[in-house]
Amino acid sequence: MRRLAASHQGPHPNKPATRRSLDFVSAALQIPGIVHVGSPTGADTQYTDVGSMALSPTVMFGFPLKVWKNHGRQDKEGQPYVPQFVFDGNLADTAAVQAWVLDSVLPTAGKIRID
Repeated sequence: MRRLAASHQGPHPNKPATRRSLDFVSAALQIPGIVHVGSPTGADTQYTDVGSMALSPTVMFGFPLKVWKNHGRQDKEGQPYVPQFVFDGNLADTAAVQAWVLDSVLPTAGKIRID
């Protein structure tokens, strides 16, 4: 049996909510038979809190405030999770996503070889 796990890129890759989302995707991809669909996720780094300061009206200076060592995805640091099936449309368009899953993903998902 194939299971679908959907993802989308969050707005702030270094914010805790996105980090938790990446933790979820990492754990979900360990489930046998899972098929990752949607759009690439954001990426995380070891910097968990980044400060910023306006140097001028058009220039921002960013600097790390906190570093997370030995987190669980060190081999994936700075890399997004890329789905096996990438949706190029608007993920907010539920009807389009449903049609894509029914017409494009499900007929093919059963043919994916899981190693």
